[in-house]
Amino acid sequence: MSDAAALEASPSSRAPRAPRLHCLGGAEAPAWLSGDTASAAALPEAARRELWGALGPSLADPVTKEVEQTLEAFSVKHGLPRPKLAAVIKAGRFLVRSAASHDTSREDFTRDLAALTGGDEAAMRVLLAGFEKGKAFVRKELQRRAVTSHGRLLSDVDWRVDRIMGTADGEPLGADVVTLTLHYSEGDEKGRLSVQVTGDMLEKLKGICERFVR
Repeated sequence: MSDAAALEASPSSRAPRAPRLHCLGGAEAPAWLSGDTASAAALPEAARRELWGALGPSLADPVTKEVEQTLEAFSVKHGLPRPKLAAVIKAGRFLVRSAASHDTSREDFTRDLAALTGGDEAAMRVLLAGFEKGKAFVRKELQRRAVTSHGRLLSDVDWRVDRIMGTADGEPLGADVVTLTLHYSEGDEKGRLSVQVTGDMLEKLKGICERFVR
């Protein structure tokens, strides 16, 4: 074997192996992730300080036109080429959403960032700044999706109290009845349902709430 072939085949000449990340459940990081994550350190100081004003809204799925407008305004404000900002946002979004999916702790997320950036404190500090809030936002979205994927999700409740003075069956009755209007979503559809609730049923609902709401 020639010296050149031996050098090519030697372990030291091979590309470094991608780190395995806690936020990916121990899987290897995609090839693009290290570079895009580390690029956060190259942003201007003001942009690094305010990055979560752009990254936070970008965590939602899907990304809306309003979010795209927010990113465009951020680029203009800080004089950033859009591709440069997009790389950081893409990496941050991927990492935080993955961390939320695997319920990654801040400590393990910090280790992941260190592995991706070679311990670059500037890049790590930027992406850690809003980690807990961002992770909580995504987990709430995931929990909501888990519910709506299997039926209707109650989204709001309106109420009204009426007094029934009398009916064809008898008067005076003087009975109070509560009308509850339940607003719900089912996938992309929204609807509402109004029901009348008597006092004994309200007591039953109260008991259910006391049991499950802490």
